[in-house]
Amino acid sequence: MLRDIDLGIERISKVMKYFDNCHLKYPTIHVSGTNGKGSVVKMISSVFQYSGYKVGSFTSPGLISDLDDITINDRTIYSDTFSDILKSVSKVSKEIEVQLTHFEMLTAISFIYFYEEKVDVAVIEVGMGGLLDATNIINPQLSIITNISDDHCDFLGGSIESVLEHKLGIVKKGTPLVTGHIEDRYYDKISKVCTKKGSIWYRYEEDFYSEGILAFSEIQMLKFVDINSSTQFDYNLKLLGEMQIKNSAIAIKALLILKRYFEKLDKEKIIFGIQETFWPCRFEFLKYRNHDVILDGAHNVDGAIMLRKMLNNRGKTRYVFIIGMLRDKNYSEFVKQILNQNDIVIVSKPQSERACDPQIIYNCIQNEQKIIIDDYIKALHEALSLAEIFCCDICITGSLYMVGFFRQIIINKE
Repeated sequence: MLRDIDLGIERISKVMKYFDNCHLKYPTIHVSGTNGKGSVVKMISSVFQYSGYKVGSFTSPGLISDLDDITINDRTIYSDTFSDILKSVSKVSKEIEVQLTHFEMLTAISFIYFYEEKVDVAVIEVGMGGLLDATNIINPQLSIITNISDDHCDFLGGSIESVLEHKLGIVKKGTPLVTGHIEDRYYDKISKVCTKKGSIWYRYEEDFYSEGILAFSEIQMLKFVDINSSTQFDYNLKLLGEMQIKNSAIAIKALLILKRYFEKLDKEKIIFGIQETFWPCRFEFLKYRNHDVILDGAHNVDGAIMLRKMLNNRGKTRYVFIIGMLRDKNYSEFVKQILNQNDIVIVSKPQSERACDPQIIYNCIQNEQKIIIDDYIKALHEALSLAEIFCCDICITGSLYMVGFFRQIIINKE
């Protein structure tokens, strides 16, 4: 039986020792942050793949199953391979009397899989925080922190200052650090850590940025600018929204730094790989029975604010929402930020042991038109009926655990 959330690197370090610390035998990039880290992992991985490298990616949570967390060149680990490595890790854990958490087990499986498959590089997303995260036993060639806010605050010391300390835990000696937008109040702390570690710090807006040129329904035309050099170029991005502009700039800056280690990386490959990046359930548009359905994995307050802004930018102020969340999220503030008073809300439940009781979320919602429907297909069909009546689109959000299942239903046309 696996443990619940229990931060620390001691257990996985003991287990990986029995696998000859294979996670240290291939290059890695480490990505932390409150929002956007999965998108950054996906963009960097895409560029490596299009540059001719065999690249492993570890992200979480998976849309449908744990297999989705672990990919090589965009191909999910085979279930038989996953099971074989799981048995090996479980055997070692039992022999040395170490009980791993679910996330630690997934991390160990991904590290071993990437080694066995001889990847050229692996891009690793932090699960929670950084300092005591299971992934923080790697020695990356570059570290990234996309942004900082108080998500998972209860697990990371109870304050935004402790959250920052945890995220800075991924900065290694002599390893460059690339960050997204960072509030001024964090500047001194980050600067001190980088100075102590001998790490060069590259900051969004101060050292590099991207800006929009034109935006269409399916693509954004952007310009990247490296402030401290003459490097600037235009590129396209299929991932939509202001947040993805920032994420793409972070990924591009990281890749430009990594060129010193990977000679096949060049500007043309970076432009192409970024353009071809696809990351489901990140402001993704699907058609279901002639209605627009927007899928977005926003699950914290910052994500809710950004998603609402993108929805409003479409010129529509009323939506039918299907919302489900985990109980360790700030669900009361999330619904406050995501909902307009005239929105219609269906509350459902993620398929997770950490799922929040829909009745609790329902009670936080001030909108007059709201209902609880646990069954996903029934919830989607009700959303379609309401969208027809009120002539509006549908948005499904609150938890990737849930949004991924709705995506599967829509694609399968159930």
